[in-house]
Amino acid sequence: MINIDIKLFATLKDRADSERIHVRLEEPATVQDLLAAVRADYPALAPLLASALVAVNRLFAAPDTPVQAGMRWRYSRPSVARSAHTRPTSR
Repeated sequence: MINIDIKLFATLKDRADSERIHVRLEEPATVQDLLAAVRADYPALAPLLASALVAVNRLFAAPDTPVQAGMRWRYSRPSVARSAHTRPTSR
């Protein structure tokens, strides 16, 4: 089993009423499995997950990305994720 600690941002954090959530997954697991576990363990977040972005170790993850112990997980809504990774350009 893998214990996953997920940091939430924006609407997801507000809906969970917490900055972090935790899930347990059987190995081997993917991001798709992680999303299914979050939906099951935190039903209030389920409606928001379809448009949420998942990042692992600060890089966006695809549904087939493997989940491993020790990875840093984050969920955020697309508008928040874009603004967090957009840097101003110099003129």
